Amino acid sequence: MSCENLRELLDRISRRLGVDLQLDEENFALVQIDSDFDLTFEYEDDRETLLMTAVCGELPPRNREAVLSALLEANFYGAGTGGGILSLNSKTGEVYFHYRVTTTQLDEELLEASMQRMVDNAETWIARLKAIGGEDAGRGAEPGDHGGQPLGTGYDAPRPNFMFQV
Repeated sequence: MSCENLRELLDRISRRLGVDLQLDEENFALVQIDSDFDLTFEYEDDRETLLMTAVCGELPPRNREAVLSALLEANFYGAGTGGGILSLNSKTGEVYFHYRVTTTQLDEELLEASMQRMVDNAETWIARLKAIGGEDAGRGAEPGDHGGQPLGTGYDAPRPNFMFQV
């Protein structure tokens, strides 16, 4: 899919959802999700992919081993990420969630479903980082505590696995 076709899909979704989701001249867009986090979109022309990225928060100072273990476990075959990738920016200490979608056979329905999956998983990992790091009010997370969520479970809605490059 060309960048222009992707722009058209994003424009239709933008109008329907009432958000500004237009790629700039460098094929980049930024959208704030419910004042909770920013979601970036980058079209990679040479790979014909759309990369969606969200910062889930900083690596918490408490229970770092448990947090890093949870991130690695979730990345195992994408079982706890719905096919996305969790990563750590060692310079900033921030945990990122990335979701790459091939655009060669992308239509409006699949793009919107991918965007929703991205948001759902980012929200889940924002909450899990806080829970595992002991930031939940009234909750003292212990090492090995995974925020009350079983690891290895991500977004359970049907998803077209053929679209995602992990």
